Amino acid sequence: MKAAHNRSVSDHNGNLMGSIVLTPRELSVLDLLAEGHNNESISHQLGISANTVKKYVTIILRSFRCSNRTEVAITVLREKHAAELRKQDGGPSKAA
Repeated sequence: MKAAHNRSVSDHNGNLMGSIVLTPRELSVLDLLAEGHNNESISHQLGISANTVKKYVTIILRSFRCSNRTEVAITVLREKHAAELRKQDGGPSKAA
C-alpha cells in the first residue's frame, strides 16, 4: 500500500481550503508540474508513460479544484512561499 501525504492548500484569495491527500508519485508529478514541465518531460524524468502522467495530472487538478495546470502551479508556489514565511516567523529569535 502506498503511503499518502497531506498537503494544506489555500484558494486564490489565500483562504485555507483544507488538506489534500496525494500519493508520493502524485507529489512527484505535482512538483514537476509546478516547475513548469509538460507531460512528456514529466514522463521522461519519472520513467512513466505520458498517459500515466496525464492521469496523475487529472487527479491533481481535481484534488486542487483547479481548471488548469497554471492554477495548480500558482497554488503550490503560493503555499511553498507561505510555508517558508511561517518557518521564518516561528524560528528562534536572535538573542542579544
